[in-house]
Amino acid sequence: MVYENALVIAARRSGLTVDQQKPIHIFYEDSFVGNYIADLIIDDCVIVELKSVRQLIPEHEAQLLSYFVID
Repeated sequence: MVYENALVIAARRSGLTVDQQKPIHIFYEDSFVGNYIADLIIDDCVIVELKSVRQLIPEHEAQLLSYFVID
């Protein structure tokens, strides 16, 4: 959370709009299937998913790709 908060401060100082820990409604074939919470959404168009791991694994990519079905 410390890195996330610092990134939010830096982005906002740069003039960007930042939503932190924003719920995203997920749909499958026009049916609501659940919610995700995005770490950051920048200017309502860029999702930032923060990870603190040694290596990204397929599950991390799957999590991010699931955000592309945004309401």
